[in-house]
Amino acid sequence: MLQNKGLIYTSQAGENLAEAVVEKIIATLPEGNPLALADIKIYVPSPRAGLAIKEAFVKINGAGLLPHIHMMSFHDEDMDAHRFERNDLEKQEIISSLGRQMVLTQLVQTAYPSYSFNKCFEQATALSSLFSKLKAYDLTIHDVEKEIPENLSHHWKQNVNFFKIAFEFYPSWLHENQKVDTVDAAQKAVEVELESLQKNGMKNAVWAVGFSDTTPLGFKLLKEIIKHEKGVLILSSLDKNMSEELFEKVPETHPQFTLKRLLQKLELQRSDVEFLKEKNSSERVLCWQQALAPAEGLKKIDDITAPKGVQGLSYIEASTESEEAEIVALIMRETLENEGKTCALISPDRRLSLRVEACLKKWGVNVDDSAGIPLLSTPLGRLFFMVVNLVNEYFPPLMLAEFLNHKYANLGHIKNKTQKLKALEHLVLRGEKPASGFVGLRHKLQKSLQNERKDGNLAPDALTFMSELEAVFKPLLGKGAEYKVDFWISKHLDVLKTVLKQDDQDELNIFDDEAGQTLLGMLSSWQDAAKDVQNINLETYLGMLTGVMSTTAVRKKQSTHPRLFIWGPMESRLQHVDRVIVGALNEGVWPRKVAPDVWFNSAICEKLGIPSAQVHVGMSAHDLLNLVTQKEVFMTRTLKDSEGETIPSRFLSRLESVMPQKVFEQLLLKNSVWKNRVRALRLNGDVQRLSPPEPKPSIDRRPAIWSASTARDIMQCPYKVYIRKVLKLEALEAYEESFSASLKGQLIHKVLESFFVEVAHMPPPFAGDKGNKKEVYNHLMLQAKVAFEAVEEKASKALGLKQMEKIADAFANKVVEDHLNGTVPLHIEKDANVLLDSGVKLYAKADRIDQTKEGLVVIDYKTGAPPSPKDVLNGVEPQMAVESVILSRGGFERKTPVKALEYWHVSGKKGEGVKFQNAIGVKESLEEFTQIADEALNSITAEMHKGEKAYEAFPGGEAMEEKKGPCRYCEFAGLCRFKDWVSHVNKS
Repeated sequence: MLQNKGLIYTSQAGENLAEAVVEKIIATLPEGNPLALADIKIYVPSPRAGLAIKEAFVKINGAGLLPHIHMMSFHDEDMDAHRFERNDLEKQEIISSLGRQMVLTQLVQTAYPSYSFNKCFEQATALSSLFSKLKAYDLTIHDVEKEIPENLSHHWKQNVNFFKIAFEFYPSWLHENQKVDTVDAAQKAVEVELESLQKNGMKNAVWAVGFSDTTPLGFKLLKEIIKHEKGVLILSSLDKNMSEELFEKVPETHPQFTLKRLLQKLELQRSDVEFLKEKNSSERVLCWQQALAPAEGLKKIDDITAPKGVQGLSYIEASTESEEAEIVALIMRETLENEGKTCALISPDRRLSLRVEACLKKWGVNVDDSAGIPLLSTPLGRLFFMVVNLVNEYFPPLMLAEFLNHKYANLGHIKNKTQKLKALEHLVLRGEKPASGFVGLRHKLQKSLQNERKDGNLAPDALTFMSELEAVFKPLLGKGAEYKVDFWISKHLDVLKTVLKQDDQDELNIFDDEAGQTLLGMLSSWQDAAKDVQNINLETYLGMLTGVMSTTAVRKKQSTHPRLFIWGPMESRLQHVDRVIVGALNEGVWPRKVAPDVWFNSAICEKLGIPSAQVHVGMSAHDLLNLVTQKEVFMTRTLKDSEGETIPSRFLSRLESVMPQKVFEQLLLKNSVWKNRVRALRLNGDVQRLSPPEPKPSIDRRPAIWSASTARDIMQCPYKVYIRKVLKLEALEAYEESFSASLKGQLIHKVLESFFVEVAHMPPPFAGDKGNKKEVYNHLMLQAKVAFEAVEEKASKALGLKQMEKIADAFANKVVEDHLNGTVPLHIEKDANVLLDSGVKLYAKADRIDQTKEGLVVIDYKTGAPPSPKDVLNGVEPQMAVESVILSRGGFERKTPVKALEYWHVSGKKGEGVKFQNAIGVKESLEEFTQIADEALNSITAEMHKGEKAYEAFPGGEAMEEKKGPCRYCEFAGLCRFKDWVSHVNKS
């Protein structure tokens, strides 16, 4: 048993530890000597804990003298030497964490040359963490070798053998380069402090506040502190209510485990520990202690304690992640209505933090996550990364468009940038994805000029813009070249500065804010860390950049709000606010999923005495206990996230299991008010239900020429005609379109057309023997190969040609059959128009019209599923009706009667080359169909063109019921705001 002379205290769960400590310190000061405060030294486990102590001093004692507050952590994530006083450390350069990362990454690359840089960087991160652990727990490579079982699998043996090499290599590298590892430097600083206490004792009080889990060196320092009369150790939320038997059995996942281990290492009993303040265990604390108790001690909470335990406690289940963020933001915003009241969101889920920030900004409230924003998520960081990623990916259109539309991509030296960007988007970036690089972009431009739908007058602007952009990126082009990291950084910054430059401003101030300063600081550290890295190519540089930027966060220099905060669980320790929100209480968040160690499994770690991943579960439970036992607490979770349905946190499930069912149900029910408030805010009470648009343009603006497509749109949704023909709008092509059904249809039509007639950029029409199937087939495939050269993607081209083989085979059979029957193609891609009685000109283009012995056959090629006879007869698909009416009125140079209307399904799928289908069905009268169509078209055109009929929007087909039919794929659904009115329109 340690004969300690110092004092050991503990706070109670939910107590304001920082303020309690400050009150205790002030109470110990000698009367009449306010300067004594400056002689006190306080050790805390994190910078945030130190800040909480300082703020508590200012609140209680006013602005004035403060004690010396030192951050003293012994874990690898906090092991940065600059946080320690170096005292008598040798004058050697301390390698940064990033420097160590670079050295170890190169070592992993050497051992595993097939690994990508990113994978090597990840492995090096795990290796670096393991180094820190072994150092912190005073372990050597020989200790590791003793605990490695002989029956390890081949995978683990490889890991261990590599680890041995790495462990010997890294210290040797440090010695050769006269550098000190950051962990060694930090431990040396602690050893100096410990040696000073052992030799000189304590002249003034030393307080250690908030420590629970620590390392052997940490235990030594804490043990030395409590040896002295002026030494004080403050624990956080030690449970003195639990029986001794249960306390000794608490598992690693229990919130008291690390405190139990700390007491054991310090040779203390719970009876040696006093409360900082008078004991006052509330029903809330009792409920949660019971919920988190070891399995042996679990029991139901009685009906008297439970209702009192949930007073001031709220539990809200949101339907979605967005709704959870809105609820949290509303609670925080409501806090501001009470003067001086403070509120904090505490959650390990950074996505929730970002959503809440965004929601609060809508009300003009700016709150920053104290954990910072990933540099890659800031506009400047994203642009910086995009610059080099564009070069590495050979300028893909979507990424290039994102870059050119970035708010910081000024490119001020380029004249008429907006005009040129419009030309580049129209001719090059949109539509089918081109080949790689600027060569591919220029080739796409040449192809676009052959497309009659493209505006060729924009070509000069697009071509000039590409040359100017190529000049901007020239310093980074030439991916195969290898240079030092600092060379790549210098060239990368040169390009970025060119991109950022504005017309009227040479000096750049974009680097003056937090993101800019963080970026420059990161690059400076990276240059220092990578001095010894060998020459690398651009791809490796990008991999390094990804690794470095992913671990860099941008933090605000000052908090943006004095009363609202967003913290992570670690940062919340020692903090206290009036209102606590514990967010994202789902499994995998509370507690966090802990990834398995890349190098050593849990069994080896346990034998070595390194804390297992399960200890983190217990520490998470301890954090949660201190949060949920504060005065006013909101617990929130979402029922669904991006991956599907969520599972409540195990801590929440334990609370539910020990609570009386009625009490827990009432806890949920009473807090539905916040969900209702959020939903009411969305509606705002004044929002009226929208009706479908019903534009009524003047007669002179209504189309006087109707194509078959116009007729189809009128029958399916007249609003489309208003958009296309009145407003003259067309949907833009998507970026990087794959081999779409539309493009495939165009190419097949081109092949079948060019077989009979001259088509630009295609081989001449077939002039051989139409009775020779092989000859016909070969010519069709020749046409197909030329047409499909337009497809850039090799896989899509190969698939298209494979399907074309089946089409050509079936088509050749039909050509031979027609030749024998005397059927002759009369018109190919033939235009015709007639004037209806209504005064509207009806226009159509027939894919093909054949002259047979019995009469004309009108043929329409369909690469997709052809319309059903029912839709044709009902007028939902009126193309054949339009062509039939035009023929009946003498169009298409008709001289003989029409025998049939046919769809030829030319897909090449499912083993079928061409499938022939009568458009109206074999039992229907073509003459009667044509007469009805003529009357209907006259009536509809007269009504739309001369009357007051609106171009209303309405869902076609079955869209009203099951999101089917034309509305499902309509490119104008956003313009007609389909989703805003479809649920409440008259479905009749």
